[in-house]
Amino acid sequence: AFDGWRGGWWQATPCAGSELFGIMAGVVVARIGMSHLGQHQAAQNGKDLAQPLPWRTPMPLAKTYLVLVLAIAAEVVATTALSRSESFTRLGPTVVTVIGYALAFWLLSLTLKVMPTGIVYAIWSGVGIVLIAGIGWVWYGQKLDAAALVGLGLILAGVLIVNVFSTSIPH
Repeated sequence: AFDGWRGGWWQATPCAGSELFGIMAGVVVARIGMSHLGQHQAAQNGKDLAQPLPWRTPMPLAKTYLVLVLAIAAEVVATTALSRSESFTRLGPTVVTVIGYALAFWLLSLTLKVMPTGIVYAIWSGVGIVLIAGIGWVWYGQKLDAAALVGLGLILAGVLIVNVFSTSIPH
């Protein structure tokens, strides 16, 4: 069980589970330091820091949907590879899974600048569920009974209703 750090910060020996905390803290400190360094260098070069960075400005809605489709595709590829990784014992599918999920979440995060989190996640997960079920049915011979097909149809209907009729998404 995790019982904190033994000793002072200069002689810290991590207990079980704290390695991840240390890595995360290091990443945060490095990010803050790099951000400060970048601001200092920009100020020295006379750049206006009030200007938004290109990747921080909201995308047009059409581009947002394109990025969301790419996020869904990356997630579907990663999930398909996950089933082939045999509990992460096969290197190729494991690498595809990790890279696919990382790409999917990064792309998903870009869409959150334009659309509400709940709506983005509903679309992403709903379409992903239907696509994964379809891949399992077509490529891997997994059986879908009538109840499964009706349920998948309702998920698609829900995604369509959110996209067509919701005022949460700017149309």
